[in-house]
Amino acid sequence: MLEHLAPLIPAKKSANGSRERTGDNSRSAAAFRKGAALRREGKTFEEMCEALRTDPETAEWYRQKGEASGGRELRRIWDRAKPKDATPAPQISEDELALQFTERHADKLRYVAIWGSWMFWTGSLWVREKTLKAYDLARAIARDTPGAKRSAKTVAAVENLARSDRQHARTHDE
Repeated sequence: MLEHLAPLIPAKKSANGSRERTGDNSRSAAAFRKGAALRREGKTFEEMCEALRTDPETAEWYRQKGEASGGRELRRIWDRAKPKDATPAPQISEDELALQFTERHADKLRYVAIWGSWMFWTGSLWVREKTLKAYDLARAIARDTPGAKRSAKTVAAVENLARSDRQHARTHDE
């Protein structure tokens, strides 16, 4: 199915400088080579995932590693296989990410500083959030934003900055 992509997979340089195909024939290596070739061909992340899921050579890897890791391995392939001519996305600040967080979640998240707790709107009442949902939503913002660092430090900063945003911050009386 993806055999036409084989020429797009770069060969490894040998000790004498000539090009030769790498000897790594593992399923992970095959998934990486195919995923990288698809990205360089201009396919989307979703198209890459679908191709790896349906290709007989990578379908088992996709099920065991791609899906089992919550998509982390697929995202790793995608991130490491940037097109050669792609210019890096400009870095986005933590403050800009916090503003995006607020834009997406101001209607359903409030932060009560005196309690040190986020409140979540269920549709009928505000309940204290006990599962770090705000942190998880901040992670999603970082993952979805080109040029954003995806580190724990950045995610924590986004969640922390959002606490003080006037659209989230509330007193216990409110």
